[in-house]
Amino acid sequence: MSEKSDFLKELYFHELDRKKALESMVTLPTGIIAGLLGLVGYYFTKFNFNLPGKWAAFIELGFVASALVAVSLLLLAVYWSARTVIGSEYEHLPGAETILTYWNELEEWHRKYSPKGGKEMAKDDFDDFLATSLAHCCQKNWLANRYRSTELYRTKRAIVWAMIVVVVLSICYYINFWIAPVTLRI
Repeated sequence: MSEKSDFLKELYFHELDRKKALESMVTLPTGIIAGLLGLVGYYFTKFNFNLPGKWAAFIELGFVASALVAVSLLLLAVYWSARTVIGSEYEHLPGAETILTYWNELEEWHRKYSPKGGKEMAKDDFDDFLATSLAHCCQKNWLANRYRSTELYRTKRAIVWAMIVVVVLSICYYINFWIAPVTLRI
């Protein structure tokens, strides 16, 4: 194998390892999304919308607005998280038997039609074929990994913004909880 083919082989396996790493990076955001959706759902079921007072309407409005924004951001995060896992096609080298058959056919062709050095010419042709195949696969896999990492970045960004909005939601919830009469808390 030539230095060029060795280098491209390393790149090929690097992109496949990167694919595995990107796939495993989706589990934590998925857990965070589920936890935040559960927290928003819990707050929404326990919030007291019937409190009297001039600030109650303002707190209710802030609570509902922040709940809607948080759920919207979390749904966007779910969408981008799904796109991280789904929608990327990876290119693989042909099967070992196909490659070996091609190499044998090259050797046979060069043995019949090359005046001299048929074996060496077949090896050079095969190295060119392998380098071209590896380069094609590397490029396609690099593009798929770039797409996945972009979607993962969008997922994380939406989660961070959702967390900020959930903090506002929590403040509204606990203000509502503290101003509610003791009999309404139970």
